[in-house]
Amino acid sequence: MYFVNVLLRVLKLDEAVYDEIHEKGVAFKYGHVTFLVVAFIYGFSSILLLPYILEDVETAELFILQGFTISAGIFVAFILYLSGAALLWAFSRGLGAELYFRHVYSNLGVALVPLWFAMPGLALIMAGVESQLLSLYTMITSAYVLPTAFVATKNASGLSYQRMVFVALILAIFLISFIYLWLVQ
Repeated sequence: MYFVNVLLRVLKLDEAVYDEIHEKGVAFKYGHVTFLVVAFIYGFSSILLLPYILEDVETAELFILQGFTISAGIFVAFILYLSGAALLWAFSRGLGAELYFRHVYSNLGVALVPLWFAMPGLALIMAGVESQLLSLYTMITSAYVLPTAFVATKNASGLSYQRMVFVALILAIFLISFIYLWLVQ
């Protein structure tokens, strides 16, 4: 029940919750549980909502294909999670934060809770469901990760709000530039 209370406090943007879970020694575990739930929700949503991938497949192959789909979802989510934590850590360190990577990594993992609600919407959109309400729902629930990650990183870094806003702006510029260069090639 404590885990659910922690997640609710994360959604309420309560910064003190991160100190509490680090004191109790459960931050790393909670970060991984939260991340794995995101990955499994996305993987299972994809399997359930993307039947056109799985039509014309025999039963034995279907089981293997579903396993690969879930495994790929976990792998991709882990790479994104690890990359996000590394970027937050690097930019925070660049602005003078004295922090360990593990602290940012575990806080960011716990801060991924809003994605529990966004992943089924994302899977529906990827399945071809076109709905403005669904798109709005998915954007709002996905975007709520930004303030939870901001609070989690601020707690891990110990930086002031002004410096954290600067970190967020630099990170946004970096990611937008990277995506632009990737799409333009």
